[in-house]
Amino acid sequence: MDTVNNKTYRWTGSTYVEISQSASYNLNDLTDVDTTGKMNGHILRYNSTSSQWESQLLSSVSTLDDLTGATEITEYIVVRGLNSGIISIDKAVSNFVLTGMTRASAFTQIFLDTDGSPTGELAYINPSGFIVGDSIRICQYDASGIVTIEDATISPAPIASKNIYLTDTVPFVCQSNKSIELRLQYDPIFGLVWVENGRSTTQISSVGIQDVIDFNRDLINGNNYQGTGALTANSGINALGLGTNAGYNNQGDNINALGNSAVDTVASSIVTIS
Repeated sequence: MDTVNNKTYRWTGSTYVEISQSASYNLNDLTDVDTTGKMNGHILRYNSTSSQWESQLLSSVSTLDDLTGATEITEYIVVRGLNSGIISIDKAVSNFVLTGMTRASAFTQIFLDTDGSPTGELAYINPSGFIVGDSIRICQYDASGIVTIEDATISPAPIASKNIYLTDTVPFVCQSNKSIELRLQYDPIFGLVWVENGRSTTQISSVGIQDVIDFNRDLINGNNYQGTGALTANSGINALGLGTNAGYNNQGDNINALGNSAVDTVASSIVTIS
């Protein structure tokens, strides 16, 4: 800009030319802009080959498939409470590896079996098709096959790739109704790995009415107990036990035990009749 003569200049690429104060300019006047063929709906898109901003039609998008690299949001949704919410599949471990699974949701339940042997070990779960953040729950498929899931850092499995990391490296035995949950995550060193979310620590056992009657170990003071093992290992006081092994190994006080083998107790003030 010439502040003395109140003139403004622009660079043409080779020289400066004066800009008329009354002149108006178009985008096409820029040396790196080509608006040839411009029409309604066109945009300027840069062409690295010609080093020009060129007039081009903005392509419309009718479906998500038209977007390069786009993923349907349903890939990340787990619908809980519906039959289709958690997908369950049956799979067998082969040579320490679990593979061939098709991802259907962010949460998959796998009923795990051996390859026909009574026992088996699992050290690698193929993550192909799964997405980081996905979870799988693994439980036993059949009582005749018990699979032990091993931690990658201590597993003796003779395979090169091991990608399961368990809490405190403690192996998990898939047996009865116990289960373990693993989550897929990315490790900058090991790549895609399965990391333990949690596990069952005990298995559920059924209890019948006879179990409630027998071996009654209620610790409330002053109660009466009847049935096999009444007052067994009890620490209450002022209690009465009637039945086989009543009061056996009892640790309370003021106990009356009547029945076969009503002995072997460390309680004080006890009356036993066998």
